[in-house]
Amino acid sequence: MRFDYDDRFLAWFQDRVRQVFLYVTDRCGLRCEQCLYKTTLANREMDHGTAMDLLADFRAMGAEKLTFIGGEPTLYGARHGGAPLLELVDHAAALGYRYIRLDTNGQQGRHLYHSSSFQRLDNLAFSLDGPDGATNDQVRGRKTFDRCLRSITTAVELAYYTTLTCCVHRAVVDKLDDMIELARDLGVRELNFHPLFKMGIARDGFSGETDIEPRQWLTAYERLMAARPFVAPLLIRAPRRFVATERYRESPGEYDYCPTLMGERVLIHPDGTLRICALCIGTPLGIGRYSGRVVTYTGDDGELGTSRLRRRPCMSQSRDFGDLTPLCISYKPHQNEYVWTTDQVDQRLFGTSQPVELSR
Repeated sequence: MRFDYDDRFLAWFQDRVRQVFLYVTDRCGLRCEQCLYKTTLANREMDHGTAMDLLADFRAMGAEKLTFIGGEPTLYGARHGGAPLLELVDHAAALGYRYIRLDTNGQQGRHLYHSSSFQRLDNLAFSLDGPDGATNDQVRGRKTFDRCLRSITTAVELAYYTTLTCCVHRAVVDKLDDMIELARDLGVRELNFHPLFKMGIARDGFSGETDIEPRQWLTAYERLMAARPFVAPLLIRAPRRFVATERYRESPGEYDYCPTLMGERVLIHPDGTLRICALCIGTPLGIGRYSGRVVTYTGDDGELGTSRLRRRPCMSQSRDFGDLTPLCISYKPHQNEYVWTTDQVDQRLFGTSQPVELSR
């Protein structure tokens, strides 16, 4: 049985949605200091039938990339040995999703890695926020570094396309070279950096003292981009995050990338909330809700409210950064990310494209 979709919701997403982020569970064994999802963590999972139907519906709308996320997605269906999660992976593959990823903290779930269903994942992405236990564990918790390292080693040995995601907090911002060295030593394929800032959003109030300053990041960003050709086959991915306001005013179209305006993704939560922008997590904002078998549109009072639609280039960030303009957290030009390669965003924004093979 499928959902009944509000016509206004369909009008926004039909033929535009490309990515689905399915938050299958709000359960997590960690309480990381910087966690974006901290306010949503609960003993709650998405109904299995609902998850199956939503995957089918959004695939029919044109979605091709899928990320299983949480909470900690390897806890989904843990009482049944993880069988419900494996069924979702099989279902997504059968539906024809071209790219299926799972984000994990690497603390548990290694028994799943040997399953032929789990091995249908195109990307197993681990969260690691430092090149050593002292740096990582101060934000993620005691011994989390060691446990995650064991999981990464297992994933690489089993030939998963293995990637790392590093939140760039105060203790690691000067150790990014060490993160690159660790990633290369481990044999992972990609290293994805997520810098942390106070942005004038709800998360500012529950992310602790983990944020860095914009110019710290811009210096680090330039070094990372310069290093990319020299660390192959490891791929480094990072968002630019800021541009000089004067430069933005000269060429706003180059920097106005916004998934909310594009309608190219949907974040689906176990509590029934549908969102586009991850920076709205921790707020009541969303684009719709599902309840029973009905999906209703809330755009006029939510993410697509009139006042938000006027904001450029980011609807959510409201902090005044002086002579810098904050960009979308997903603004990663010329990088190996689905929306930039398959949807040719580089070409649309800059008039050129750099051919890059899509990650498996």
